[in-house]
Amino acid sequence: MAKTAEATINPDILVWARETVGFSIDDLADKIKVNPEKIQAWESGQARPSIAKLKQISDKLKRPLAVFYLPYPPEDMRPPRDFRGLIEGHAGFYSNRLHVELRLAEARREDALNLLAELEEQPSEFDFQASIDQDPELVAESLTRYIGVEPETIAQCSDIYEARKLWKSSIENRGVLVFQANGVPVSEMRGFCLGVRPLPVVVVNSKDSPQAQIFSLLHELTHIALRQDGLCDFDEELPRDGESQRIEIFCNYVAGAAIVPAKALLSHEIVLGQDNYESWSNHELKSISRTFHCSREVVLRRLLIHDLTTRDFYSKMRESFVQEYKDFEENKKANSFPVAQFRKVINRNGYYFSRLVLDSYTREVITGSELSRLLKVKLKHLPDIRHALQG
Repeated sequence: MAKTAEATINPDILVWARETVGFSIDDLADKIKVNPEKIQAWESGQARPSIAKLKQISDKLKRPLAVFYLPYPPEDMRPPRDFRGLIEGHAGFYSNRLHVELRLAEARREDALNLLAELEEQPSEFDFQASIDQDPELVAESLTRYIGVEPETIAQCSDIYEARKLWKSSIENRGVLVFQANGVPVSEMRGFCLGVRPLPVVVVNSKDSPQAQIFSLLHELTHIALRQDGLCDFDEELPRDGESQRIEIFCNYVAGAAIVPAKALLSHEIVLGQDNYESWSNHELKSISRTFHCSREVVLRRLLIHDLTTRDFYSKMRESFVQEYKDFEENKKANSFPVAQFRKVINRNGYYFSRLVLDSYTREVITGSELSRLLKVKLKHLPDIRHALQG
């Protein structure tokens, strides 16, 4: 029987690639179905993996095959600044899955830049800048004008999914990649961004509601406007250092003001017809939130900012919103419905990146197998993906 071809890799690179995604030896062994002793032997240089096993390792660690043959590790992305609140088991914690999603975001950006170079095209330059010393209301107004989203346009969206698509595509059209992270608990991460230019990146959590994802988009986009990376949970009630708290409050403020502009809120018929600003019914908050395609909490926070409710009422209602969300999370699996594969692919990779890969395939810059690798999809789904991207 012919001997299986071995991969003459650099063992140090294997150690580096495993550790940078947060995998233990046991984790990797479990992923590729081998004994941990084999991984130890490969990493010590006492043995070599087969080329077939190296391909599995490459897939699980999200690294190109060629990396494992380098003499030393390439310069890697440093993790984004951690703005998450300081709670036990949370602060500074990166699960294996979060490590993978951070690496995937960077890898997709690198792939996008390489494809654009092959196509001899230049990426759009996101050149909007903001300062934390500016008025967040004015920053939000300038930001939405910059990306071309008007309150009237959002109000005309038929549902929250159309509104989310409009926000995403408008942001992407300005030279920002938008992706979705899968498999990361919302309690660990609501969103993160990579502020590097060109093609900065915003990543939202697929486990979040569409309303929360829209808020994440604008919150992370504000970090990018501040020329920052960020890993966020958005909860202002949690303790964090003074500078981080100030930045998070600013980004939350801008996101809320972008989604619910002051002028549109104050001229809303329900607000104009309100007699008692101290309290708002659930029905009123829902009606206003439907206009802006956002959560009731965002609406109530905007009302509080404009002195149209009290801090006590806001705090009481926020507690009920948090409890409702917990109940929703517990029952989500039972109430969930299947999502078409082509839709998952577009949500995960974003409209811009998906179109770029398809365009590269159509123009014969990449092969079908490369398309499958870049979008993580079988070619049989290509007609549905193409049709959805044209819609």
